[in-house]
Amino acid sequence: DPPRVIDHLVDAGQYLTHQHMPWLVLTTMLAFPVVVGLGGFLTAGGSPLLLAAIAALPGLSVLIVVAAMGHEILRSSSDGEGDVPNLPDFHQLMRNARNFLIDILLVLTVFFAGPIVLGLAGSPTTVTMPGIALGVFFAPLTFALRQIRRDMRTFSPVFLMRAVRRCGRGYGLIAVAIALAFTPAALVTTAVINYPIWVQLAAIGPLC
Repeated sequence: DPPRVIDHLVDAGQYLTHQHMPWLVLTTMLAFPVVVGLGGFLTAGGSPLLLAAIAALPGLSVLIVVAAMGHEILRSSSDGEGDVPNLPDFHQLMRNARNFLIDILLVLTVFFAGPIVLGLAGSPTTVTMPGIALGVFFAPLTFALRQIRRDMRTFSPVFLMRAVRRCGRGYGLIAVAIALAFTPAALVTTAVINYPIWVQLAAIGPLC
């Protein structure tokens, strides 16, 4: 029998405890509050600009590592590999991170820029929500395919509909699970949006 959605979710949870993933996850999570706290201690709160600069360093470094490993994991998993890929060398790490982040920006722009602009323009929720729902449904699959295929065909509606059909009925639940995984970070972001940048990094970074 094909794996159920719950099987995929259990595999994803186990993957985070496999080989060198635990120390990688813990290191990236703790980098934000630890370095932000250290920056506050070193500056004694007297230089907001310097503290913000110190706080931005772990954010940028962790973003690069997470993006590069995310790219490697998607690529190796699509080839049937069950082991966690090794952290690539510096040049490959930067290249993977660049591809990962560019694809995130591209996917978010294609699927969510329209609803966001409409929302900022004062459009009612009934107008913006269908676009957001479509984005939540198609964005995860589009992003994964874009990482693997590296072409623009992944944004074709016909190609995406065929890909969804190949994924089976469980894909909708997986898309919802992915959206729910980002919900805590989104809620915290709205709660601390008016706080200084180092506070935002310390609160949002570990959740992301």
